Amino acid sequence: MRTFDIESLTPAEKLELVGELRDSLDAGAVPLTEARKNEIDRRLATADEDAAEGRFAHVNRRQSAAAM
Repeated sequence: MRTFDIESLTPAEKLELVGELRDSLDAGAVPLTEARKNEIDRRLATADEDAAEGRFAHVNRRQSAAAM
């Protein structure tokens, strides 16, 4: 394994390294927690609702809630 001083990297190089590390993981290598699974399900449901109601449905819902 190569070693180096991470502090010597520029911010762009650090981000590139993070991306390379992430890309090197197998999809199932890091299991999702139940909380993360629930959040993904919530976001997918919201996206489905928005698609059914129109592109800016989430904005309209927020504006309606704020007006109450």
